[in-house]
Formats: sequence, structure tokens, C-alpha cells
Amino acid sequence: MSRTIVHLDADAFFAAVEQAGDPKLRGKPIAVGGERRGIIASASYEARKFGVFTPMPTVRARKLCPKLIVLPGDFERYEQFSNWMFGYCYDFTPDVEQTSIDEGYFDLTANRRKPPAEIALTIRKAIGQKLKSASARASPRTSWSARLPRS
Repeated sequence: MSRTIVHLDADAFFAAVEQAGDPKLRGKPIAVGGERRGIIASASYEARKFGVFTPMPTVRARKLCPKLIVLPGDFERYEQFSNWMFGYCYDFTPDVEQTSIDEGYFDLTANRRKPPAEIALTIRKAIGQKLKSASARASPRTSWSARLPRS
């Protein structure tokens, strides 16, 4: 019998949470990071189109994207959203392993209520709705691993 392990990775997490919290930021190139001698911790998809990425120095990011909005970050809010996101996973399985604020794994092998792919899609949609994304690209992407052999 094979196991079903799902990998949850919220891409552009800090930037997406910022855009969800302030509708005026949606659709604009934003980044979360330090201003003076700092680096970019997260960049929105709009900023990435200009070549802004993590962990780029903020000075370089501003040269690539002059209209870049750099925010200092609200780590308490990111932690709250992360807790909600992984708490939602616990609705489907007790076997959740969070590896960072925006990444983790959960085992759906024992869940017989719905097919694993349907559960993964349900979680992905819920995250996107929670972020109130203006477009699908603005919500964190999630990647799902395939079935893994039982060890």
C-alpha cells in the first residue's frame, strides 16, 4: 500500500498576505524586506516580472523595479495566517508536519472521506479564498507531491 503525502508550499507568502490585507496593494509590485542595507524576503508576482526575487538586496530590487513598494513586514500577521493555513490541514488529517511558516507536509493515507487530490485542491482553494486574491496568480501557489511508497 502506498502512502499519500501532500507538500504544501505557499509561494510569495509574505507578499500575498500583505496584498490580501490591503486591497490597494493588489496588482502592484510589492516586496517585504529591509529598506536600508536590507534584502527582499518575499516578492509579489508583479515584482517578479521585473526580476525581483528573494534574497536580493533591496537597492538592486529598486533599480530593477522603480515602482516597487517595499513593506517592513508584519510577522505577527504572517504567523496568524500560517496558523490558520496549517490548522485547516488538521481538518483533514492529524498527521501534519510544518517545516516553516509557509511550508509543510500532511499525510492523507488514512483519510477515506475524499480522494487525496480532491482534498489537496480543497485546501488550495481555501487558501486562495482566504487571501481574497484579485487573480489566481496573486495567491500562493501550492505544490502537491505524488504518492510515495510506504517505508
